[in-house]
Amino acid sequence: MSPSRKRKLIFLVDVLLGFTLSKGIAASDARLSAEKRLHKRLFNESYYSVDLLPRHNLSTTINVQFALELIKIVEVNAKEQSMTVYGWVRQKWENPSLRWNKSEFDGIDRIFVEPKRVWVPDILLYNNKDEQDHFGGGRTSYRSGITLFFNGTNVWFNPMIFNVLCRVKVTYFPFDNQTCKLKFGSWMHDATTFDITPIKNLTFPTKDYQENGEWEIYKVKMKRNIEHYQCCEEPFVDITVTIEMGRESMDYFINYIVPCCLISSMIFLGFILPPESGERIGLSITVLLAMTVFQQLTSEIMPSYDFPILGQYYFAIILEIGASVVVTTTILNFYHRTNRRMPRWMRTLVIEWMATIVFLRDTPEKRKIQRRKSSRRSRRRKQQSIINDVCKRSFKKKQEEMKDQHNQGFNVTFGDTIYCGPSNTESLGAEMENLGIQLNYGVNKYPFKSSNETLDDQLKKKEEARPYMDDNEALSEDELAIRHWEWTLVARILDRFFLVIAVICGIVTVAAIFLRAPKLWSDFKMLSIDNPEPLVDE
Repeated sequence: MSPSRKRKLIFLVDVLLGFTLSKGIAASDARLSAEKRLHKRLFNESYYSVDLLPRHNLSTTINVQFALELIKIVEVNAKEQSMTVYGWVRQKWENPSLRWNKSEFDGIDRIFVEPKRVWVPDILLYNNKDEQDHFGGGRTSYRSGITLFFNGTNVWFNPMIFNVLCRVKVTYFPFDNQTCKLKFGSWMHDATTFDITPIKNLTFPTKDYQENGEWEIYKVKMKRNIEHYQCCEEPFVDITVTIEMGRESMDYFINYIVPCCLISSMIFLGFILPPESGERIGLSITVLLAMTVFQQLTSEIMPSYDFPILGQYYFAIILEIGASVVVTTTILNFYHRTNRRMPRWMRTLVIEWMATIVFLRDTPEKRKIQRRKSSRRSRRRKQQSIINDVCKRSFKKKQEEMKDQHNQGFNVTFGDTIYCGPSNTESLGAEMENLGIQLNYGVNKYPFKSSNETLDDQLKKKEEARPYMDDNEALSEDELAIRHWEWTLVARILDRFFLVIAVICGIVTVAAIFLRAPKLWSDFKMLSIDNPEPLVDE
């Protein structure tokens, strides 16, 4: 190709390229000028003011469509009686002053403006608790732009964190359900000029919802309400978003209830541990201290009002442990009464009646007591027979001497020592010593009224009149053994009886306290992405 043709070809290419670029720049300038003209028409030429209500006449009611899409429950604070949630707010209304013919502006069907340039509804959160954002809505809270459509429709979407007042009832903590409400409405316009309706065809939860690890959502609903207030004659319209939720109780059950049950079950060991071990009081006090320390550690998560059922359970367990310490001390006191005679009412109540209840009718201690008593009765009968013979012979031989010596006579007691009258009974000493009886002489303290009165009656009267032996008086080996085994048997029976009582009280305490929670008896269905529900009931 010749050089002249190359120059002509390059010139043609440059011309075509320049023409194409100039066309694109001209079209861009034309579109940019269309937006400028549109803004100039909407906000300058028509003398538009953000304070003007979007209506042509005073009889028209402004209708705003409102919706709150819940994204996450951030926190439920029982001590401050508040709830923090994160959600997306949707508002939609018609503004006839902001309409245009899109064909006159190169097909522009929407523009985006700042909230300060157009009228926006003053829909605020009535039960707002945010100390930094006192309004919970309006221009001061919502900062995102507004979309204006050519037909006059205005759409305003905003993400927002709300801190609302919520009456948190912790009576059934940690098996509690809560219902919190977010109440949105106009603070300035009443129902005659301003109306709010919930946006329909919305469901919860959506794919954007994030679950809270502590709370399960059972229900989220939006409802339009009309209410009268003391300030004004005309009613006001509001949209109330109701959130029903329940606490996830498994963590509390594992971390706070199960350890408490294990600590309280240690009181059962106090009744199983033998009394002679010497560690029962120490074990009971250790369990009481452990429960007190555990309660102090869990006091931070415990609400400080309403006395929740978890606190009731802790209080009941401490009372039961304290009662077990008292019972254990009493049982040990009975166990160590080795030389005291047991009252007849206690023998009847404990050894006969309580033993039947706790299935301790036949025990080694009871069999030992019966053998000892049988052996003692046999020896007593033999002793009584011999002593009666001795006394009869003595009465016959010494009738005259007994009349003269009025202050002397026979005094006989069963046991290791028997006191019998005059010195001429020495010939019988060997015969009585063969039965384990020691014969001594002394002054008669209990003279017989007649020879027919048996010694056994005299001994019984003396023994019943003095139920507790003094320390300086000697008891027979049989009597000491019987009394020791009786008190040991009483201790065993009381241990078994109060062990059963403690188990029953523990089960009844858990059932009576925790089974009152409605959550354990109601079938609450947790909402999830797989089973969403509409926000507005038809």
